[in-house]
Amino acid sequence: MTPIDLTRPDNHVRRIDEQVHCAIEGNVVVMTLADGAYFELNPVGARIWDEIAEPVRVSDLVNRLVDDYDVDAETCRSEVTEWLTRMHELGLVQTAPA
Repeated sequence: MTPIDLTRPDNHVRRIDEQVHCAIEGNVVVMTLADGAYFELNPVGARIWDEIAEPVRVSDLVNRLVDDYDVDAETCRSEVTEWLTRMHELGLVQTAPA
C-alpha cells in the first residue's frame, strides 16, 4: 500500500468505501469487505470516522476536533496524524482528491 502523506495540511483523506460500520454504545465497529477484518473505534475515533466519510483536509479535521475537545492544536495534529496513518496501514483510510 502506498504510504499516506500527511505532511501537508491541505492533503485530503477519506475512509474507504469497501467497509461496513455501525455504532455501538458510542463506539464504532468497522469491518472491511475485502477480508472481513474488524476494528472497534473509541468515541474520538468514531468522531474522526464520521468526519472522513467524505474527503476532508487534514487541517480542517484537526481544527474541528480542537474546537470540540479540550486539546491544543499541536497535540491534536500529532494524534490525528498518528491515527490516520494507522488506519491507512490497516487499509481503512485513503488519500482523496479535493
